Amino acid sequence: MRGKVLLGWLPRDQAVPYLQNECIFDPPLTADRAEALWAEKKAIVDALEPRLAPSPATLEMTAAEREVADRFLAFYRQRPGGLGHIRQVVKLDPCGLVVHQLGVNLDRANEYARHTHAATWSARNCLATERPNPQLNMTILPNGWDLSLPHGEFMLAFNGQVFGIVQGAPHVSVSAAERRTVLWAGYHRCYARVATVNPAAMDRSVLAALTDEGTLAVATNQALRDLVLAERPPLLSDFFDERFFMEVQLRPKRYELQIRVKVAQINAG
Repeated sequence: MRGKVLLGWLPRDQAVPYLQNECIFDPPLTADRAEALWAEKKAIVDALEPRLAPSPATLEMTAAEREVADRFLAFYRQRPGGLGHIRQVVKLDPCGLVVHQLGVNLDRANEYARHTHAATWSARNCLATERPNPQLNMTILPNGWDLSLPHGEFMLAFNGQVFGIVQGAPHVSVSAAERRTVLWAGYHRCYARVATVNPAAMDRSVLAALTDEGTLAVATNQALRDLVLAERPPLLSDFFDERFFMEVQLRPKRYELQIRVKVAQINAG
């Protein structure tokens, strides 16, 4: 699998293991060589002028896009908990969004790259409300279960009565972080849109749910806050600037949801 990583924004103690363990090199990278590759990209980032990185301007939706946005919001209003973290739907050029995910899987992005020039692509791919439920193969263990997953965007959820295995939301989401806007989810869709649409020829905007989810995460996670509110934050556009990204061969992955349970005996007094 091919990928891109914004190596210069990773801390050294994450960058070196990433290159050695998550990527394939022939011959394999030594720790010193991995550190040298990271240091080269880090120096380029450190030499940048400070970036204001203001939130991209919101764009006017077409009548068809507004209809899709209204249906999307109506769908979530009818669910338990209503809109939850969702505030509204926005249309914007994703290139100016600040990113917290510093790698993209190019093969995964290519899955979304078909028909990106179609007028309905953004509505279909960025404001989806449901994903098909795949058949999951399960291995029963003495203390739990292992379930094979088609991708990593699954979680164990509890609705107050029963536990269930659910997929992450299938829409693109962005969140405000002071005067910036963070691309919270939907990296491969946004990458595919930018990679395949020439902005000189046509609109490369996406539709996205504006949510409080990332806003709350930035407020409570110091490492995340330091990244997205830094003087030189990473932007989605940096995945297209050879100064900043490094193309890598990623190790193939498979995913399991591993559930383990036990009854604990706890002293009550």
